[in-house]
Amino acid sequence: MLQTLNYQTAALPDNYSIFKEAVKIGKVYKKEWLGWTMDAEIAGRRFSFSKRGLFQNIIHIEDKDTHTSLGALTIQPFFRWMPRAMLKLADGSSFRWMNSRLFSADWQWREENRIVMSAKEPWHLNMANGSILVRASVKQKELLLSLGLLLRNNFGRRSLLSLLVCLALLAMGILSRLFLGQQ
Repeated sequence: MLQTLNYQTAALPDNYSIFKEAVKIGKVYKKEWLGWTMDAEIAGRRFSFSKRGLFQNIIHIEDKDTHTSLGALTIQPFFRWMPRAMLKLADGSSFRWMNSRLFSADWQWREENRIVMSAKEPWHLNMANGSILVRASVKQKELLLSLGLLLRNNFGRRSLLSLLVCLALLAMGILSRLFLGQQ
């Protein structure tokens, strides 16, 4: 059986509210404005996600109630436009996160070859909102949901920056041709 959840951002794109049938059941939020650490509170579970070191691709996951390590998420940015990540939990289970489509904010979690969670998001410039389909039988669904939004936030920001840089370069090229053509 599949469950449908929804998420949205408010004024700050680093803060997500999560809803089930229009009732808020959790949030994923950035603790510090300039830092990388994020926290999540969903359906009674609380997590903390942190990155150590400037160029680290590993996110450490902690259960905030028991102060134990739940595992680590390794980001695999082989291609920036098709990011992937691998989650290894302390209990031995593993999941793979990936973008569903090229240059999109849609994503999914897979356990082995089975999709256990997928998100669809219409494109908006200044905010994020979308829906998530979750298999009801998935263990750790609160953790996967939190990490999925964290990764979406991380790669969504990079995708927007890449798009803006490409548009600026294109505009500079057009302007230089216009001005050089007039001489």
